[in-house]
Amino acid sequence: MLGTTLLAVSDDAIRHAGRAPRRTPDPELHGFSALYRLYQTANGWLFLAAPKPREWAALAPLVGLMDDARFATPELRATNDVALADALGRVFRTRAASAWETALLAADIAGVEAAAGPMPRVVIEEPWYRESGFLADVEHPTFGSHARLAPLVALGLTPGAAGPAPVLGQHTEAVLRELGYDDAAIDALATRRIVRRTTDPA
Repeated sequence: MLGTTLLAVSDDAIRHAGRAPRRTPDPELHGFSALYRLYQTANGWLFLAAPKPREWAALAPLVGLMDDARFATPELRATNDVALADALGRVFRTRAASAWETALLAADIAGVEAAAGPMPRVVIEEPWYRESGFLADVEHPTFGSHARLAPLVALGLTPGAAGPAPVLGQHTEAVLRELGYDDAAIDALATRRIVRRTTDPA
């Protein structure tokens, strides 16, 4: 959980001299700029990530904006960001997200169709999620076999392993033995209902 959270907030987790101010998305939360955001298409949504000049050089002819003087330089694109987002939005609405993904990737531009939600469906049902190692199959004593999130970050000394969620009291004895308690002491704690084991009556 710690590794997953750190990955999600990695932009803010590392502080250094000269770090650029934190960027904020647009009011509709589509993205950070015209060249790094979600766009609605004729069918579905597309995420475009083409903030670098070389990426714009490949994107501009693909979307018919090669000769638009408003977007000729990085500085002009930044100044006219709202107009650029509007222009790209009109173009992207002419084709389906899957078609745009194919065209953009063929031109070596990062642009992918956004998976249809809700997120739990995406995580469990999309094949790429499992192929990427983000899912693990586990056996739960109550629910049986099911898929769950696998560790998303591999740590060298403590690599971690996905297991089922514990039932109430499942690890009580193991944790207490690690802390130095013997069987008699654990039984005494359970008798006084200070701790609970899976074998204890409800």
